[in-house]
Parts: sequence; C-alpha cells; structure tokens
Amino acid sequence: MDEIDAALDFRNVSIVTNYRCYRPPQYVGLEMSPTSDRFQLNNILWKEKIKKLVNITIDLKTLHKLGYCHKDFHSGNILQDERFSYISDFGLTGPADKQKSDDRIYGVLPYIAPEVLNGEPYTLASDIYSFGVIMAEYSSGNPPFYDRKHDYKLSLDICNGLRPDFGKGTPKFYKKLAYRCMNANPNQRPSGDELKNTLSQTNPTEEGERTMALRCHVNIKRNSVVAIIDTGAA
Repeated sequence: MDEIDAALDFRNVSIVTNYRCYRPPQYVGLEMSPTSDRFQLNNILWKEKIKKLVNITIDLKTLHKLGYCHKDFHSGNILQDERFSYISDFGLTGPADKQKSDDRIYGVLPYIAPEVLNGEPYTLASDIYSFGVIMAEYSSGNPPFYDRKHDYKLSLDICNGLRPDFGKGTPKFYKKLAYRCMNANPNQRPSGDELKNTLSQTNPTEEGERTMALRCHVNIKRNSVVAIIDTGAA
C-alpha cells in the first residue's frame, strides 16, 4: 500500500498534527470536529451574541498566528454546537504572503474588503473587515445588503464607504468596534488578538476545550490532497 504519513508542525497552538493519506483510492483519515447548522440570530440576547463572536475571534486569531488568511470569511462559514461557534470552510485559505496568480476576486461581495475590491491582495486585515460585517449582521439579524443586488454598483458603493446597517439598540462600544474593523484603511483595523480581548472584556466567556476545523491543501508528489486537521484554541 502506498501510504504517506504527513505531520504539520504549528507552534504555540494546540493542534492534532498527524493525519494519513492513502492512494488509491485517495482519502484522508482525521478526527472529526463538532458539526452543526449555520448560526441562528433570532431571539439571541446580546450576551450570547458577543459570546459567539468571542469564539469566532479565537479561531480567527489562531488562523492569523499561523500566517494564514481565510479569504472567504462570511456568516455562511460559521458553525456552532451547543457551546461554541466555529469558523469553517477553508477552501480558499492560504498564506498571507501568497496570492492566487489569476488576479480574480473570491468571496461573497458584501464581506469583501474595499481594498480587495480595488485589486489589492488579501491580507489578515481583509479578514478583520469581514468580521466587522459579521458583527453588523449579528446586530441587525439580516445578511448585509440583503435588499440589494450584489453587483458592480454595490462594490463601488462599498469602496466609497457604504457599510451595512446595525439593528436598533446596538451598544455603542459594539458599533465603534465594528466600524473600526470595517475601516477603509486596513492599517487602522484591530488585530484578531485585540478583537478577542476587547469582546472578552465586555462579556467574559468560557473558552474551554474546543476545536477548529482547518482545511488545507497538501501537495504530495503531483497529487493534491485536501486534509482536515483539528486545532484547539489557545
């Protein structure tokens, strides 16, 4: 049997690093992470919303510490179980210093940072912008720009400063933080660490033992293998 053992060595985070790839047929052995439906925003108290956002920032800062951008960060890629929320779907994820060569823009339009829409490369700050849009969605209970066509006109408006609406009763600190995330200048956006710390201070939450499913591409000879590895939040 043509068996290949591969190990991923990431420092300072708790990760199940070993998985095995087999050919033929090609498949990947892994430990399953918790699964769940897409998050529901209706009838959720602010305390619970912020708790879920803290969970998401834990995954985001872990990903960024590895030097990776998600590049397709939106609410449809957020899962939850009874206790935690998780970032999922890492099909476009890659190193922050490496970009696709086809110059195409990937992702869901309302969540894409304006600099990316203007042709700049994806960065860690681009993910932070997407998080700010998700914060607005948590506030309003509606997908961003749900009442508009996702077209060239919307992309122009986003580049010119249009941001999604917030719901009534949104705490001032929350809107301020979300707008910082959605700042047109990527250098003015907070880091994943700052997001996690700020939200945790306003609503301390139990982190506990949890996992994040990372999907990465591992090239073995001339074959591309998609693997799932489980990580624990630091």
